[in-house]
Amino acid sequence: MSNLKKIVIIFFVFLIIITTLKFKSSKDNFISVDNFSLETLEKNEYKFKMAKEINKKWKVKNKDLILGLLELDKYVLENEDIYYVIHYEPIKDFKENLKINLSLKLDDFNYHYIDYKDKINYKDPLWIHEEKENHMPKASVFIDSKEKSCFLSYTNVFNIKKKGVREEDIDLSTSIEMNKGKIILSLPNKNNTIVEQWGIISKENLVNWDNKEITDLLKRMDLNRVRKWGYDGLYYKVPKSYYPSNSKSFWRNPAFHVGNKFLDYNERFLKDFSIISLYTALNTQNREGIWFSSPRSKWLYDDYNIDGPFYDTRFNTDAALFLIRGFRKFNDNLLLKGAINYGDFFIEYAKTHNFKTKSKGYLVWDYANKDFTKIPNHVSLNHLVNEMNFLYELFIDSDEKKYLNIALKLKLAIKDTAKDWIKENGDLHYAYLVNGGYGLKDYKLLTLKDLQYSQKLFKKVDGKVDNTFNLLIENKEKYLKEKKIIN
Repeated sequence: MSNLKKIVIIFFVFLIIITTLKFKSSKDNFISVDNFSLETLEKNEYKFKMAKEINKKWKVKNKDLILGLLELDKYVLENEDIYYVIHYEPIKDFKENLKINLSLKLDDFNYHYIDYKDKINYKDPLWIHEEKENHMPKASVFIDSKEKSCFLSYTNVFNIKKKGVREEDIDLSTSIEMNKGKIILSLPNKNNTIVEQWGIISKENLVNWDNKEITDLLKRMDLNRVRKWGYDGLYYKVPKSYYPSNSKSFWRNPAFHVGNKFLDYNERFLKDFSIISLYTALNTQNREGIWFSSPRSKWLYDDYNIDGPFYDTRFNTDAALFLIRGFRKFNDNLLLKGAINYGDFFIEYAKTHNFKTKSKGYLVWDYANKDFTKIPNHVSLNHLVNEMNFLYELFIDSDEKKYLNIALKLKLAIKDTAKDWIKENGDLHYAYLVNGGYGLKDYKLLTLKDLQYSQKLFKKVDGKVDNTFNLLIENKEKYLKEKKIIN
């Protein structure tokens, strides 16, 4: 055989291998698409202590026409449960929906979903329990069958708005379809939208439906219409004080409050979701160690010319405390590293963005713009106490004195100003203001809980509680008892 023939044969063998690999890479054992083709863009895998993450991205094509970009983020958890989120960004209007098949067979199933009656809220919804049927409601459903238990959201369609805000289009959103041993997702092709669907799949029961504490908690932490889980975190309804805002719009809250709440439980769905939230918190933490809030707060913009994206010390510190709590429960050092990254950022921020008290304590400003320009703004007591608590907790786990040193600066500021925080009626002022005064209405319970938490940390680290903090706690408790808010 001549060298030329050998080269030609080798070339064609190589071409067949490459074509085969390309064809295989456009498929996925977990999802498949029948009505359009997928062209693989990239595939990445990451190993965490409690999960393996597999991320895949494709172009969605109708012949040579690119319709949009599809992403699948899948976690195989340590307990063998599967979490996935599908994120689709159409770039053209096309009348036919993208149909995605999930390789998930469910026979003889029943399901639960939340019904709101007249008004969408988390206070008085009802659990609806149905037996197997082909037409599923436009709602996130918990499905139980002999083989599997799963949570499947409906397919959410959002119109893209300014400043990271997304507006739900419930009319375009679609329910899941059950069809001969597979689940079909229908994703509309509408330009300038984001389409997402997610789920958790287990061979074990995700929820004990006889446990009222758990079922009530799931209603309260609503992941259906009140809050939205997305590929990059938890979305809340946009408050009227933010821009842009309407009754259908959502924004990504950096704090991961639902995952943090679920850490207190070992119910399978709650535990799975807390793990997913922890790793999503790590994946969305930026290089500086923080999580920006993207919308505009009208209050911050009008009073201080701080626009979105902005840094919110409360939500960021809540997220970092969540990482610490996750580290303590699951012993994954990456979670502690994420908390340390935020701690390192915050101690530098606290040194430069503050009002100093008479003993050189730090009243740390609540907010900053994306460039961290030194714009003095108010200092909320709950923010300040929460930041101090975080630094104490980080010192406990890291044994690094630099965190305790800044915590003591914040503690000193609170002690210096303690009597000024107390109103004539016994309640506490919400904030120290730029003009040197105090004002605004405090939360009913949040600040009190933060102060009580501080005393536990003082006892653990300093060996005793603090009398000044007791003064604040006693006044707040007395006020709340008089108002019959607490007993």
